Amino acid sequence: MTNLSAELMDMEESKTYIYSRPRNTRIAFLIDEKTPVEAIRRIMCENYRIWGGSYNPIVPLANGLMEKQWMEILEVIDPDVVYYSSGIDIIALIDAGLRIFPRETREIGYECSLNIQGVNPLTFIDHYFKNQLSERRHVHMPYFSADLEHPLKNALSLNFGMREKCMRDESYLQEISHQMIHDQNIHQVLSLMWSSTRFVQNLLCEAYIENEILQGDDWQLRHFELIIYDEQDSFQDLIYFWNRRLYQVPSMRYQQLAFSKEEFELLFSDNFFHGLISDHAGQDKIWVSSRSLNTNELEELLNKCGEAKFGVSYKVVPKMDFPAQFTQDAYLVENHWQKTVMQEKRGIYPNWRCLCR
Repeated sequence: MTNLSAELMDMEESKTYIYSRPRNTRIAFLIDEKTPVEAIRRIMCENYRIWGGSYNPIVPLANGLMEKQWMEILEVIDPDVVYYSSGIDIIALIDAGLRIFPRETREIGYECSLNIQGVNPLTFIDHYFKNQLSERRHVHMPYFSADLEHPLKNALSLNFGMREKCMRDESYLQEISHQMIHDQNIHQVLSLMWSSTRFVQNLLCEAYIENEILQGDDWQLRHFELIIYDEQDSFQDLIYFWNRRLYQVPSMRYQQLAFSKEEFELLFSDNFFHGLISDHAGQDKIWVSSRSLNTNELEELLNKCGEAKFGVSYKVVPKMDFPAQFTQDAYLVENHWQKTVMQEKRGIYPNWRCLCR
């Protein structure tokens, strides 16, 4: 028997396994440093409406230029769709060394809805009650009433994904209670969330996502962090708050929350605020950081607010360099093929991707 025949026999006896499962559409947002903060907040809140949205990076550019570290992050995440601010030249970024191959690019129109396409996160509610149907009555999805005007409305949207109910939610809420939040009961909203905390919509959107998680070595990335910012200088704090998730394995728990100084002072007097934070942090000592307030300003704010409830204490930590260094290709497995599927308006379609190195 020739060596070639022996090799052919070995090939015939080998087995190949293919695993197929749907995945979320990965989207990246490239924004100019002059992008209004209101527009950044809206990008974040609209991402909460789709499966995997909370892991879609928002990358800042200065004068149309992207830092090398952000380029490396985008290459690992490998976005399917890229949204970009007016004035950003995608071709110039690729010429400068950005190696991404999205199937679609779209310019961001800040004057109207982004209309981001994806799977509604409420799709995954049933999974968590599959064997616990009686527990459904303990879930109360909070929604804003159309006429709600309150100083905490932006904070509740940014951190917890609260919004007004839309038509496409109705079919998912038939067996799930929902609570309308208005001026008269907004003071009870944290109590409501504490009892149903794992089923707030922006936590559901990280269920079963198929994103590469960046492996950073900085200890600060692995701990819950409360971010407090100056409302007049919040750009860097919001970018840090949002993209910090890229280094965190989805856990269906909040791992960072961000509030302005004024919002934090309003919330501090609510006992349920401290209980909610302590539950998600998994400890009573809460780390506090800021990129717009210095250490002395944070300490003064905490002293002004007084003693927290439930034994919770707050400790100011220095701001870390961000984006942080990470180990590239940490989650790619050698000699492994994976079939992925992406979501489109017409349904799902296959996309073969080799993860073999």
